[in-house]
Amino acid sequence: MNIQSVINAGPHAIIWPPDTAYNHFQREPFLTVDEINTINDWINNGMPQGDPYLCPPGPIFTNESSIDNPDTIVTMAQHFTVPGDYQDHCKVFVIPSGFTQEKFVRALEFNPCILNDVHHILISIDTTGTLAIKDANTPGYGLDRDSVVTIDQSRLLTIYSPYDRVSRFPVGVGYRIPAGADLILKVHYIRTSIPIDDSLSLNIFFDDTTVHQEVHTFAVNEDSVSGGFDVLPNIVLSLQQLFTTCNPWSLLSISPQLDGIGKSIKFYSVNATNDTIPLIHIPVWNPDVRRFYLFLEPVAIDAGSAFFSEATFDNTINNPANPNDPPEEITHDCSTCEDYYSVYLQVLGDVSCLPANDCLDLGIEDNSPNVQSFSLQPNPARDQSMISFSLRTANGVSITIYDLCGRVYETVIGNAIFSGGKHDVLVNAKNFSPGLYLVELKAGNEIQLQKFVKE
Repeated sequence: MNIQSVINAGPHAIIWPPDTAYNHFQREPFLTVDEINTINDWINNGMPQGDPYLCPPGPIFTNESSIDNPDTIVTMAQHFTVPGDYQDHCKVFVIPSGFTQEKFVRALEFNPCILNDVHHILISIDTTGTLAIKDANTPGYGLDRDSVVTIDQSRLLTIYSPYDRVSRFPVGVGYRIPAGADLILKVHYIRTSIPIDDSLSLNIFFDDTTVHQEVHTFAVNEDSVSGGFDVLPNIVLSLQQLFTTCNPWSLLSISPQLDGIGKSIKFYSVNATNDTIPLIHIPVWNPDVRRFYLFLEPVAIDAGSAFFSEATFDNTINNPANPNDPPEEITHDCSTCEDYYSVYLQVLGDVSCLPANDCLDLGIEDNSPNVQSFSLQPNPARDQSMISFSLRTANGVSITIYDLCGRVYETVIGNAIFSGGKHDVLVNAKNFSPGLYLVELKAGNEIQLQKFVKE
């Protein structure tokens, strides 16, 4: 494929999963119309050479840093050999930081020896020494993911992928790493048919300014979905998540993760005045592309804002990226390398009030839902609103109203049998406090959600 065919093929020829009609991010790899026209004119005119004296020197490719001289470099204590058994391997390596005092880090740069065989790396810190002790008492180098189960005592910093070797912030903004902390690297090695040695190193760049804004990274994942994450074989499944923030934030970047059965994901915020803030939409998920997408400017998030995640999963034989043939039941398993449904956020602000499980399973539906319709009128409302829904067949129904922190505000219907057809239920909202609520309709195993605004 030549240059002209690539630039004229349109944005779909570029590996950039986010929908640019939904939101824009830094470093989008697209040319403007004027730039494309200039290149086409140059090619069509025979590609004449410009002034050679104005030509910049060619790049020199080395194994050194692409940023600058790092303040320190941490490396794995020894090589790890990836077995050539054509299986995915997930290893956890504990690397002492060697810091004798607290450090603020403005940039991290990954240097894996086997770039093409590392799918992604999660890097976090452990201040308890628990994993270091476990690692010292475990035969071989590194911990298996199933022996760690969870790393609750660790604090996530960032994600590495071949598309994102560098995690970097402006001056005065960065990660806080306490003295004596261990760096925890969870490495996902992809399948290989021959044994390969890896010795990963990490370049660390300090921020020496006196005023620091700490970057907090956290994940909303299937581990916090109420009722668990379970995708049965041979179905296409849609699932929604919700969490809220009790404090104002500045949102810096976002990184959705779906793995092979994921098909699409949309993530957005709704504030207390019911304004929707689009964050990211990936209409066609590419399981090989993992990265943090940096917003053009920090996104202001008001206290009390709700975050919604909508994702679709295809666990059928028609999904070429399905890791199982024939399809198998997919459940959340801490012993695997996969992030079946996670959204990583990097923010500035106080995240202390975010509950560990501040996420509700608010919508699972297959291709033949029993709930045919679900609406509220009027909405917004001052005094009363009519909940209307229709069922394909008779089923037990419950209707619950939640506030934005996921607490039950009112149970409209506990659990009652409704026949197939259309039904109306009146809600008296006169004594509701003004604001945004979530109305959950549950019919059997199906759950649907509608936003409701009390004026």
